[in-house]
Amino acid sequence: MEKGKIRNNKILLFFVILIFISCKNKSQTSIDDEKNENKTINNITVISSDSLLELVQKQTFKYFWDFAEPETGLVRERSQDMFTLTSGGTGMGISSFPAAVNRNWITKNQAIQHLTKILLFLENADTYHGAFSHWYFKNGKTKEFSEYDDGGDIVETALLMQGLLINRAYFSGNDKEEKNIRKRITALWRPDIFSIAIDISPSDARACAASTERASKLPSPVSADFVIAFKHASTLSLSRFARNF
Repeated sequence: MEKGKIRNNKILLFFVILIFISCKNKSQTSIDDEKNENKTINNITVISSDSLLELVQKQTFKYFWDFAEPETGLVRERSQDMFTLTSGGTGMGISSFPAAVNRNWITKNQAIQHLTKILLFLENADTYHGAFSHWYFKNGKTKEFSEYDDGGDIVETALLMQGLLINRAYFSGNDKEEKNIRKRITALWRPDIFSIAIDISPSDARACAASTERASKLPSPVSADFVIAFKHASTLSLSRFARNF
């Protein structure tokens, strides 16, 4: 009698486990379907989580790409202002070029041509001991950010430089155009701007420069190393150094 009871309990336990596994697999399948499949409810298409994420990322990239100033390639400060170009915003925009190429939003040749246009502007723009201004007119002249901020901006320069370094690492081919891009970006990259622009020691300046280069090789443009790269410059008013520095 006791053996039969134990046997029945084992059979019951087996079916409980089987039902649990079945429910778990069904639940997981449902989650995966929700992530990967679009649905139609009351004639309205409800996109999946993955599709929504892809759409948000693509549209964010398209702001930097479609709304760039056509002659210079630089990103505009805001959609209501067609004449103010931003160095830091441009760095953010070009940071997304490798992802855009890999996802076939643009071709590699389109990215190269756009980047070439930006480099031509930067090579002829006003700079201050290697640092770029926060804002520019399309003729390359500094547009003052405020009454006392009309020169180089080390924070915006850090954002711009990381975008450039990301592309220097990405365009690693041996063809003439990619070699030219790497050479021109290297010419613009001034690791010593951290010590020139703000009062920090040479060793700290080298650490900032090295962190910026390391961050440019990471998958994410926003990283802990990148924050370190301009931590000194983000303190009160240190992001500015005047035109007559």
